[in-house]
Amino acid sequence: MAPQVNPNHLPSGTNVYFLVIAISSLMIAFWSGQFLPGLEYFTTPFVAPIQPGIYSVGSGIYGVIILFFLSISFFLYHSRMQRRVFGPFDELDQQHALWGQIESLSQQTGVKVGRVLLDRDIRNFDAVAFGFLKGRTILMGKGMLLLSVKRPSDFAARLAHEFAHFKNGDIKYAFISRSMLQANILIMIVVVGWLCVQPLRVVLGQYYLFQAPAFGLPGASAEMFFRLHGIRWLHFWFNRSIGSLALTVPVFAFWTILLFLEYRSLLRTREMLADARAARWMGDRVLLDTLTSGKAHAAPTLNERLYEMFSAHPLVSERIAAVQEPENVLNPTLLRFLFLGYLFSLTTFLTSNVDTMMSIILGNYGKLRSNGDAMSAAISALTFENPAASFVYISVVLAFAGSYFVIIATLLRSCLSRKLSGQSTLKWLPWTLLQIAAVAAGNIIGLGFHPYSQAGQLTLSNHVMLGQSLSGLFFSSVTVADVTSQLQLCCILLATAILFWIEADLILRGFRTRPIRSIEWGFLMIFTFLFIYQIAAVIWVLQQFPDFRNLRFYFSGLLFTATFLILMCVIVRHLRGSFRKNRSTSEPPPWLLAA
Repeated sequence: MAPQVNPNHLPSGTNVYFLVIAISSLMIAFWSGQFLPGLEYFTTPFVAPIQPGIYSVGSGIYGVIILFFLSISFFLYHSRMQRRVFGPFDELDQQHALWGQIESLSQQTGVKVGRVLLDRDIRNFDAVAFGFLKGRTILMGKGMLLLSVKRPSDFAARLAHEFAHFKNGDIKYAFISRSMLQANILIMIVVVGWLCVQPLRVVLGQYYLFQAPAFGLPGASAEMFFRLHGIRWLHFWFNRSIGSLALTVPVFAFWTILLFLEYRSLLRTREMLADARAARWMGDRVLLDTLTSGKAHAAPTLNERLYEMFSAHPLVSERIAAVQEPENVLNPTLLRFLFLGYLFSLTTFLTSNVDTMMSIILGNYGKLRSNGDAMSAAISALTFENPAASFVYISVVLAFAGSYFVIIATLLRSCLSRKLSGQSTLKWLPWTLLQIAAVAAGNIIGLGFHPYSQAGQLTLSNHVMLGQSLSGLFFSSVTVADVTSQLQLCCILLATAILFWIEADLILRGFRTRPIRSIEWGFLMIFTFLFIYQIAAVIWVLQQFPDFRNLRFYFSGLLFTATFLILMCVIVRHLRGSFRKNRSTSEPPPWLLAA
C-alpha cells in the first residue's frame, strides 16, 4: 500500500479549535464578570441614597482575572482527578510482563511513559492518557491485560492511540480547554447566586434610611418598617431577582452549550488525529481491525449523528474514514464557517463593550476616542496607566484578531485538503464562495442575536433595578446596510483564499523531508492575509478620507504591500523546499507522508 498523508502535519487541526475555545472563554468570563460586585459596592455606605447597580462594564475585568486563576487551578489538579476516573486503581509494577510491550512501543514512537495504572474491572477495555513529561501516565481498564494476551495487535493499537495523544500534545489542549469550561461554569453559578441575594443591599439601605432619616428626625423601629413597607420591598426583591436572572440565565445557558459543544468537537478532533498517527505507527490494517473488530460497520443513523455532537468520541465510521482517507480529516464544513462568522460577530461586540469601559476608566482614552483618533487612543491604552484595564484591552484585541485568524486558518485548511484530494479549481471555487458566504451569514446572525446587546443597553439595567418589565432581551434589528457591509469582508476572504489555493499548489509540488511546523503555517497565513488586507485598507482610506490622497500615503501603502508580498513569497519558498516540476499534487511530498 502506498504511504498516506499524516494529517497531524496539516495546519489548523487543534490550534484553531483551541483558539476558538480560548476566545469564547474570554468573552464568557468578561460578560459574566460584569454582574459581579465592583469596588464601589463595598465602599458605598448603606445609608447612601443611591445604591450600586447590578451591572458594570469595568467589573468584567474581575471575570477575566477569576477565569485565569480558576483555569490554572483546575488544570494543575487534572492529574489527580483523572487517575480516579475509572474508580479504585492499582499501579502496574515495573517488573510486570506488560511493561515489556509498553517499553517496546515507547521506543518505536519516541514517547516515554512514567506510570501505568490499572483499575479493578476486568470488563473495562478502555484507556486514558494524562500527565506531563516525567509524570506521563496511562490509566487502563483491567480488561486490557486480557486483551494483551488474547489479541496483542489490538492491545498495541489501543496503546499506540494513547501514545499518539502524548505525541500530538493533546493533554495540554484537552485539559486546558476543560479547565476553562469548568471555570466559566463556576463563575456563572456564582453570578446566578449573587444576583439572587444582591437586592438585599437596596432593602437594607432603605431600612437604614427609615431608621435614621435626614434632617435629624427621629427614626422608626424595624417592626414599623416591615409592617409598612415589608411587602413592597419584598415585591421589589422578587422583581429585581427575576429581572436579573432573565438577563443572565438564558445567556449563560447559550454560552454553556456553545462552549461545551466546541470542547467536545476539540476532543473528537483529537481522537481522529490520534487514530491517524497510530495508523502511521502500527499500520492501517491493524488499526482498522481494532476499530471494527473485523466486522463490517453499518452507516450511522440520524440519532447517532445528533448524539455525536455531545460525545467526546467521533463515530466509528468517521474514525475509519480518518484512517482510510487522512487527507480529508477535519475538512471544514459550511456549518463550521457559519459558526466562525458568528464568533467573529460576538468578538466585535465584545470589543465595543471594552471600548466603552476604557472610555470610562481612562480619561485620556475617552477624549481621544471622542475626537476620532482611534490609533492614539489605542496607544494610550497600552501605557498601562491602569494595568488591569490595559490587560483586558490587550486580551480583547488579541481575541478579536484571533477570531479573524481562525477563519483564515480554516480557509487554508480547506484549500490544502481539497488540493490533496485532487479537486480542480473549477470545483474548488464555488465551494469556497459558499464557505465565505457562510462566514458572512454567521456575522449577520450575530448582528441580530448576540448576548452583549443585553449588557450594552442601559435601559434594560435600569428596568431591572426598578423592577420594571423587560424588552429587547435577545434580538436586534438588522438593516440592509448591515447586510451590504459584509461585501468588504467577503472580498478580503475570497482574495486570501485564492492566494492560499495558489500557495497550496506550490507547497505540495515542492520537496522537503521535515514536516512543516505550526508556527510556519502561522506566518504564511498572517503575511498572506496582511498582503490582501493592506490593499483593502488603502482602498478603504481613499474612499473614506479623500484628503489622504498624497504622494506620501501612496508610497507608504506601496511599501507595506511590497513588504508583505516579499515575506509571503519567502515563506512559500521555505515551505516548498526544492521544486520538482514532475511532481503532481496528487502525490504528497515527503514531509506530509507517514513517518
